[in-house]
Amino acid sequence: MKNMNTRTLTRVALLVAIELVMKAVGLGSVPMGPLYMSFLTLPIAVGAITMGPAVGAILGGVFGAVSFYDAITGASAMTGALFQVSPLNTFILCVGMRVLMGLCVGLIFSGLKRFDKPGTWSYILSAMCAPALNTLFFMGYIVLAFYGCDYVQNLVSVKGAANPLMFVVLLVGVQGVAEFLVSGILGGIVARAVHKFFEVTGGVGQGHPLINLSVTADAVPLPGLRHPASAALCLRLAGRGPNSDSLFPPLAAVVVVAPIKGRLKGKIIS
Repeated sequence: MKNMNTRTLTRVALLVAIELVMKAVGLGSVPMGPLYMSFLTLPIAVGAITMGPAVGAILGGVFGAVSFYDAITGASAMTGALFQVSPLNTFILCVGMRVLMGLCVGLIFSGLKRFDKPGTWSYILSAMCAPALNTLFFMGYIVLAFYGCDYVQNLVSVKGAANPLMFVVLLVGVQGVAEFLVSGILGGIVARAVHKFFEVTGGVGQGHPLINLSVTADAVPLPGLRHPASAALCLRLAGRGPNSDSLFPPLAAVVVVAPIKGRLKGKIIS
């Protein structure tokens, strides 16, 4: 369990680093008017799908912390203006909504996986939920907490929105579609590949199969065995052959070999 926790923390740290690097080099947030077209939901979707809702919430919190920092510094025009109206509500908007988004993506995948045993469409749909829920929660909270403020009402007038729903649709526009397609589809493909890799390397599920060979002997002398003749071997086959086929055997078994009247008897225990 300790090793498993270490592996999980390492993977979470790697995804956090990817989020921060994407933000630093400009790949995570692309300015589009008062909003940002964000692709930071991609590593959140990967983490939530491959490691569960809790990891999704953590990665969402990192996304939110970066967004809240932009609000404080004024790097984001919209959240910077909203921060002047209400710092607390801006914190909930930036951090709370992203934590909720990451949590929900992990829960959605857990539910969909029950109906998708082969693991084909559940990854894509779950990853698509990340940008969709991010937009829904973010814009929904703006309407709930900030719709009456001067900054938002000015945007409503500029967009010519007749109601809050129309305001959200007009403000998000092409940005929301781009996030949905890019982060959703790409995130689903990456998440499926990473999840399968974790299963092979032991990060998820049963891990590598083992062939356990136990050799025991009582008082009966056996040729080639030193006494006391008791030994146990555990072999792990790894790597790939010349034809790139995996060397892992398709089954895991325990082979018990014991002496009976001077002979060796083998038994396969699955």
